[in-house]
Amino acid sequence: VGEWDYPVFTLDEESNHTPLYAMAYAMFVAHDLINKFHIEEKKLDRFLRTMNDGYRKNFYHNAIHASDVT
Repeated sequence: VGEWDYPVFTLDEESNHTPLYAMAYAMFVAHDLINKFHIEEKKLDRFLRTMNDGYRKNFYHNAIHASDVT
């Protein structure tokens, strides 16, 4: 999460093709945002999965790219 050049395609494979979900959740955990903002983990999980799944299968603008930008 804290590195500029993490292997985004490996993240996609290892997260069962939910890279944006995995990256965003890791950031919430790393920065203790779940506790800081009193977020219900079930709601966060559902939101992040919906956000990840909302990306279309586009060659460039997809969940892999979004996780890389995040």
